[in-house]
Amino acid sequence: MLQLQFCGTYLCSSLLRSRAPTFGVVLSTITPFNGCQAGIYKRAELMKLMTYPLEQVEVWKKRDDGTMLLRGEQWDEGEFSRWPQTWICGRNPSAVAAALRGMSAWLDREYAKVKQPPYANDRPR
Repeated sequence: MLQLQFCGTYLCSSLLRSRAPTFGVVLSTITPFNGCQAGIYKRAELMKLMTYPLEQVEVWKKRDDGTMLLRGEQWDEGEFSRWPQTWICGRNPSAVAAALRGMSAWLDREYAKVKQPPYANDRPR
């Protein structure tokens, strides 16, 4: 699984390619207040949650190779605010990388809509 958004904003493909995906099992449940919820759990310990879950989650898109885009809302680490979030979920890292390549131009356009020069803390990539 790879998270595509930060604070509700899609990140550009170069930033996403440098991030390590989270490996685990996607489990979804129906909750009484927030509809469906999905989380990534450790394969060896299915009770150990590895990320904050997506609430009000839905399957947004599904590819022929089984890779899915899940979208919903995710709380921040302090559980003060929640933001829109999208996850790429695939069977293996190469499937996630292939889906990311197919979305690169769209992700870069979405990122450019929000982040425009000059950047106060710009770093070379």
